[in-house]
Amino acid sequence: MDLHTLVIVSGIANVLQFFAIFLQYLLNKNYQGFGWWLLWSSSAAIGFIYLFLRERVTDESISASIIFTISILLAGQIFLYIGVMRFFEKQESHRLIISIITALILSTLYTFFVDTLDIARVFALCISVSAVSFSTAHNLIVYHKRSIAISAFFLSAVFIFNGCYFIFQAIMVFMNALHGSVFNPELMQISILIVSFAASTFWSFGLISMLNQSLNVENRESKENLEIILNTSPDAISVIRLSDGRFVNVNDGFLDMTGYSRAEVIGKSTVDLNAWQDPSDRLKVDKILEENGSCQYQEVNFRRKDGSLLVVMFFAKIIKLQGIPHIISVAHDMAERKQSERQLRKLTNVVEQNQVSVVIMNTNGAIEYVNPKFCEVTGYGFEEVCGKGADVFLAVVAPPEVYAELWGTITAGQKWRGRFRSLKKNGEFFWEAAIISPILDEHGVITNYVAVKEDITEQKQAEESLLKLAAVEERQHLARDLHDSVNQSIHGMALFSETLVSILHKNNIERAVQVAERLQESARQALKETRLMLYQLQPSNVERGVDLINDLETRLLTVERRAG
Repeated sequence: MDLHTLVIVSGIANVLQFFAIFLQYLLNKNYQGFGWWLLWSSSAAIGFIYLFLRERVTDESISASIIFTISILLAGQIFLYIGVMRFFEKQESHRLIISIITALILSTLYTFFVDTLDIARVFALCISVSAVSFSTAHNLIVYHKRSIAISAFFLSAVFIFNGCYFIFQAIMVFMNALHGSVFNPELMQISILIVSFAASTFWSFGLISMLNQSLNVENRESKENLEIILNTSPDAISVIRLSDGRFVNVNDGFLDMTGYSRAEVIGKSTVDLNAWQDPSDRLKVDKILEENGSCQYQEVNFRRKDGSLLVVMFFAKIIKLQGIPHIISVAHDMAERKQSERQLRKLTNVVEQNQVSVVIMNTNGAIEYVNPKFCEVTGYGFEEVCGKGADVFLAVVAPPEVYAELWGTITAGQKWRGRFRSLKKNGEFFWEAAIISPILDEHGVITNYVAVKEDITEQKQAEESLLKLAAVEERQHLARDLHDSVNQSIHGMALFSETLVSILHKNNIERAVQVAERLQESARQALKETRLMLYQLQPSNVERGVDLINDLETRLLTVERRAG
């Protein structure tokens, strides 16, 4: 085969390899480094085409063709080196690339100014190609993954062979330079073209093989990860062939939820398993899938293997697996949710039907919820109070110190108890006894406040009536005591005083002393009885007694909160 024919064959081969690499690049653009491999393939193809055209239209020396050919090979080697490093997600060595460029510049300058022969430049090109080939082979061996070991070792062997070949060529150039003769350009170019043709073919094959091995490994890992994810989910996930309605795959959650084994399910249909508690549900789901291609938030009843009822929230969608329509469905067990809903309904009924007012506020004091009793007592509707500040409805006329104490207590995370007067929508005042507590989340942070209030207006009026009645009874008791004790003593003192005056007129000193002593005794007795009555008396302002109780409760709560 002559040189011209070899150039044609190599050019055609590199063009075909370019299209093969380009097709792989279009299918796998997300792989790093593949663009550099495409750049290598395109540069090689363009180089050989250009070499062929230059031989047809010019009479340049074979030595110049050798330099051009090796330069194209060196550029392609650098692109391959960068692509391999990027494929392994590593950074290429800038020092190596800079060193090669520097060597080529120096060899070119030497050719121009010292020796007009191209021996120095060819030698530098051969050494550079060898250096890049060996570095690429080293990186393939060091950074390859176990899954692509075969193709990585194959590529490294090709790079090592290529590097050894250009080392041999560099030695031949050096030996020719020492003996004063020039290397055989035509033989060298033919050998370079043959080696380059073989190496580029093996490189294309190795790169595509390494890419396909990576894709196969990633697909296998993706499938395994998907299986792990599906089996980790507690929901029942199944894949059903659309054409015959038979199970193709189910996850562990499906088996745990239904009680079947995988062998009992695969290849069977939901009809075979008698899974639908109500056949109309299956028809309804089929119709929705047929019309929309997906079905969401359908609450349906299934039967377990043991015949027990299973209430699920059902989701399904039609997908294509390997071009065949399938139904992938997800069933979420609603048992816990149903239990929570029943519990929530109980709690809601307790709050809604409670005979005390319930108010829920956010941390800013704005009302978020009031129960019907609150509306009944105050006359306000839910829409009128929702979002409004609680101070408008909670403690309209509460003393400032009580209101400040209330918020200081609950914002500190403590429970507040107390009484205050509130205002109805119609302007009427009424008394309430309230317990206001903070609501904490799982981290102990206050999220809301809840106030439970009871209308104690009638109780308050009864207490005031009892106090008034007690005051009347006390006055009657006081009148009796005054009449039966103090009044009698004072009356006795008056009699003794008159007797004393009469005796003093008769100058009966001894008898006067006796009467005076009796008078003093009566006075002391009256004073004693007066002090006893004063001790037993209630405070004159009997209405203050209720305020005193509230004040004592407030003081005690303050001491308890501050002192622990």
